[in-house]
Amino acid sequence: AQTIEKFVVDQIRKIGKDVVLFEQTYLNAGREIENKLQALDQDKLINQNKLRKHTDEMKRLIENLSSDTGISLPVQSRMADLQELILTDEKQLEALLKEIEALKKIRLTKKDFKDVFSSFDPVWETLSIREQVRIIRLLIEQIGYDGEKKKIAITFRPAGIKCLAREYS
Repeated sequence: AQTIEKFVVDQIRKIGKDVVLFEQTYLNAGREIENKLQALDQDKLINQNKLRKHTDEMKRLIENLSSDTGISLPVQSRMADLQELILTDEKQLEALLKEIEALKKIRLTKKDFKDVFSSFDPVWETLSIREQVRIIRLLIEQIGYDGEKKKIAITFRPAGIKCLAREYS
């Protein structure tokens, strides 16, 4: 574990010093956010279609009601089911919209990225262990290891980078 920690810290240091690696990492982080946004937009469309379908069915049932005969038990049951489905669809849509908005707010600028990675090396050694752990937790979302290729992949946490950029500026 300590070897991986050292590797990760060394990689973060390299990003701040190597222009090509910096650009590559910055572009990858931006792509990750854009990919997540696209996936959420797809989920939003699917959810909106479900909501529209359920709402349309409810409208049709209401339009077909006759004041003379009342509402049959199967129609009542279906209307109750549709109410629950519509409520669930609306809650899911609201959650998706909040998540999309939050992701849009953490889009990284090159300045954010540069502030964090260029100041990482000079600051790192002066920090307490507790502060170092906090910084790594803010920066790193995931570390993956491919045993066959003997490669480590680091996924950065955009919100953490944004947070540190604000602290450093």
